[in-house]
Amino acid sequence: MLAAIGIQGDVLGRLIRNQSQLFPWAIVVVLLGGALPFIGAVWKRTLLTRIGAALGALLLLLIGVSWMVWIGAESLALRDQPVVNLTATIAADGSVQVSADASRTSLKANEKMLLDVKTVDAGAGGTTLDWCRDSLVSKHVEGAAGRSVYWEETGPSATGAAKDSIELVLDRGNARYLCARAALYLSQAPLENTGSMTAEQKAAADARYQKAQDRLSREACDAVVIIDLSLLHRAG
Repeated sequence: MLAAIGIQGDVLGRLIRNQSQLFPWAIVVVLLGGALPFIGAVWKRTLLTRIGAALGALLLLLIGVSWMVWIGAESLALRDQPVVNLTATIAADGSVQVSADASRTSLKANEKMLLDVKTVDAGAGGTTLDWCRDSLVSKHVEGAAGRSVYWEETGPSATGAAKDSIELVLDRGNARYLCARAALYLSQAPLENTGSMTAEQKAAADARYQKAQDRLSREACDAVVIIDLSLLHRAG
């Protein structure tokens, strides 16, 4: 039954993990639907009773199978957490050799995975994690206490997966921390005002985009790795 509706292999394992309470009840409903005709045959009641048992079985089977399909779709729609890795080595000349990679699944067609690598100075205000998650310190923006050294948005494959990797050689400068962040972003950027839009229309479009982006931020957590460069020893 499960294989017939496409619930098998990885999909089945994911469904059991994500819907561990609802999925067993759906199976119970399907089993009851399959058992009712046999119960009616054993009882050997009137023809009307057997017809009622058959109709009840059909109804339970339809409910159970539909419930399984709905639960499976909900399970597939749940967003997986991103995976991000970051390594850093201090070379003999003092430069920092950086390697970072990130991957994510369950992306929709209009979503992208962002891999953002930043350096944060020792004098940064607030916490280092806040700086690493600050989307304002972007590809084209350098703050007094941190800067983005790599910013790349990768679209999903046909299966909804995205991967990205980068190797960099950086001048450490005043940087104290190095961090890599993988996050979820909408593919479309906020609309630019080309003159055909009024200020009110532009503000409304930006508000809709920001609302959708806030929804993504609530639904899907990002992943962050932070390295304290002061703890690394120079090679050689």
